[in-house]
Amino acid sequence: MTLPFKLSKATVQFAVRYTITGLAVTAVYVGLYFLLRNLLTLSPAFASGISMTSAVVFQYVMHSVFTFQRKWADGGQLVKFVVSIFISVIVADIFVARLGVALNVPEPLRLLAVVVTLPIVNFLFFTFWVYAAKRD
Repeated sequence: MTLPFKLSKATVQFAVRYTITGLAVTAVYVGLYFLLRNLLTLSPAFASGISMTSAVVFQYVMHSVFTFQRKWADGGQLVKFVVSIFISVIVADIFVARLGVALNVPEPLRLLAVVVTLPIVNFLFFTFWVYAAKRD
């Protein structure tokens, strides 16, 4: 089977870095949530809030330094990242809580829509806006 396009080594390496970061961010969220809920017996909302905030900070540093190989201490980039995360939360809310419920879509399918959609939405925002190469 041949692809209709050529994958460069750099593109494959980038895809691997993006995937590793995504899996690591998920592990940070799930692991921290589990520890906060079970060891400290925090409420689900509080544990989720702390876990999500920690995972987003970790995500910013990982995508900056590892995935996109940019400086992490860049104020303009950080603002764009926060805006993109905010938009991602809105997208997730639309799929899971609003549109899915209105259309009577079962919850597992709504969650699947988020799991599939958010990495794509984030990839587009991060690649073409947040971490886009600066032009002279």
